[in-house]
Amino acid sequence: MRFRSDSVRPVWRSAAVWSTALILAARLGAPPSASAGSDESDTELLQAAFEGRTEDVVSLLDGGANLEAQNEFGQTALSLAAMSIKADADLVKRLLDRGAKIEVKDSAGATALIWAAKLGKTDLVRLLLDKGAEIEASDNNGGTVLMWAVTSDEVGLVDLLIKRGANLEARDAAGNTAFVWATKQGRPEVVELLRRSGAGR
Repeated sequence: MRFRSDSVRPVWRSAAVWSTALILAARLGAPPSASAGSDESDTELLQAAFEGRTEDVVSLLDGGANLEAQNEFGQTALSLAAMSIKADADLVKRLLDRGAKIEVKDSAGATALIWAAKLGKTDLVRLLLDKGAEIEASDNNGGTVLMWAVTSDEVGLVDLLIKRGANLEARDAAGNTAFVWATKQGRPEVVELLRRSGAGR
């Protein structure tokens, strides 16, 4: 299959810019400072969530930190826990049990579920879906949860989303489906799974 450069590259380039920048920040431990006007405890909460320090998160919330405080990228403690390679599903569950808003979008339009899918966190994706997260959420470029899941190359995650009813024919801003994303990314097992499920026909 050949891809027209004018139909695929714009979304992939812009998606890659913010995705790579934020994932690198997560891996390098860049401090997710709260936005201007926030209390110091809010910045500490975001940092603790980003670093997966569950007990510190609980302590800060008990002390009055704002559960919905956001950093300069519009990310909350829930968003940062979802995108962190250090945080686990237990931390996310505690945030949700405290009432964290599950559909908050960051400056790139990504929800916690999109971040979890992007990073291949199958258990976390399952938890967020069980808690009511929108499976058809999409970012500013139209990238859906399923589209980002295929880039993680986690076949089990893609299968979970398909079984939960993810729309196989949803299209991003350039008109590409998850099947095109998987093919473009060179994910043969995911491509085959999508094909068996009815995509790409």
